[in-house]
Amino acid sequence: MSTLKWIILVAGGLLLFAVRIDSTDEQQVVPLAQEGEKIILFTQEADEHFRTTCLPKVRDWAAAEGLEFIALDAAAGIPSEITATPAIVFQNQQGRALYASRYSELGTIKNFVRTNRLRPQRTAPLCAEEVLQYRSGRAALNAPVKLTELQGSMPEAWSPEAFKSIALASIQRGMEQFTMQSEACLQRTDRAFYCDFHPYRSEEGILYLSLELYSMFNCIRPVFKTADQPLSSAFEDFSQLFEKAGKKLQEELLQQTENSKIGDAWSPIAESIPSKNWDELGLALPPEAANTAPPKTDFTIAQQWAGAQAVVPGVPALFFRFMEPLDRYAGEVPDFAGELTTDANGKLRNGTFTARLKSLTMGMTELDDKVKKKYIYTRKFPEASFYFDLPESAESDLRAGRLNRLAVPGVFTFMQQEKPMTVQAELTPQLLDSGEQQLLVHVQFDLNITDDYGIAGPDGPDPARKTMVFDLNFIMLPQ
Repeated sequence: MSTLKWIILVAGGLLLFAVRIDSTDEQQVVPLAQEGEKIILFTQEADEHFRTTCLPKVRDWAAAEGLEFIALDAAAGIPSEITATPAIVFQNQQGRALYASRYSELGTIKNFVRTNRLRPQRTAPLCAEEVLQYRSGRAALNAPVKLTELQGSMPEAWSPEAFKSIALASIQRGMEQFTMQSEACLQRTDRAFYCDFHPYRSEEGILYLSLELYSMFNCIRPVFKTADQPLSSAFEDFSQLFEKAGKKLQEELLQQTENSKIGDAWSPIAESIPSKNWDELGLALPPEAANTAPPKTDFTIAQQWAGAQAVVPGVPALFFRFMEPLDRYAGEVPDFAGELTTDANGKLRNGTFTARLKSLTMGMTELDDKVKKKYIYTRKFPEASFYFDLPESAESDLRAGRLNRLAVPGVFTFMQQEKPMTVQAELTPQLLDSGEQQLLVHVQFDLNITDDYGIAGPDGPDPARKTMVFDLNFIMLPQ
């Protein structure tokens, strides 16, 4: 067994938020939950994958965290703002929050609880204009379409505008179960999948159409793509080809909502299921929490931001773990800071974030010293950083008072190796009651430490033993 494997095995189980290590290296489980904190799960019989695979993990974590765990059958009645299951709710004395991400990602569920402990969530629909929408019972499913410019050999005497207009109309015919809505709004338990169409015309006049489908919860990795097997036809038949492509993506999209094993599946709430409010379910909030005003959305977002303040005192802004099922091997980098800018219109422009690796800890001093001296060489490579500078054309608008999900391309530097990287970021500009602003930031990315950096991981299956997941959760303040 390699030295690093031995180190990691000794450090196993040092989960940062449930375990604290004192000077004698004795492990003490410290539940972080406060009085009245609950995790509430609504499910239906159709949620088989969640009930058998994910629900037990959430229940076990809630028990370790000291959270009251409540599982309810949606068929007996469910609040009207919940449109589909599985639905995960966090409730404490300050308010109630509905989870809106992949149900299979326990790390994201933990982060959801952390970020909603201090400030209650106020739900507001997410609306878009001119979007295809599918409805089932109470639930809505949006399918925004992205059609890129025709590439390759251009035909003679053709109109790009007419091509785009006909192509979009053909896609809409193909997605026959979806209806174009002038305003298509989503509740937090609704879904959206982004449908990308990339046309290419060969010199021989053949039109190739590549397709990609992205979950709203991750705009970096597609859940479906045609890759090296695009759809094709003679260019003059492009209308029929786009209609066929629309049918294909509709099929794949609905398949994801029914059978996804990565957390995108859902079960719409039928209109016949009775609506029950939270009081009727025995889950009333204290009067002061129930009357809390909704978040402000009518402010101008600050342009200069800095810092990396912990969202919850004592919880690090940056922590790392190996991919499941090896996520018990974990650590943190407490010395972490950053800065970013937005323009006058609230668009994210650039930023730099730096982790000082000498502060890295896995909970035991002797283990930390060995990792830093023998494996990541912190004396020679004291920092890791991520830098991005987005073009003006980037789709990077931030909405005040709302959670904004963005794919942010940049450059990651570690051990003096620069690698292009796109990270999934969630940014929420907030206006506090004091009149001050803050920016909640959540970023998650992963590294193949074995193939890319030559660092051996713990014993276990691929790709988990090679893959470290980094989770950043912090508050930035205006400068």
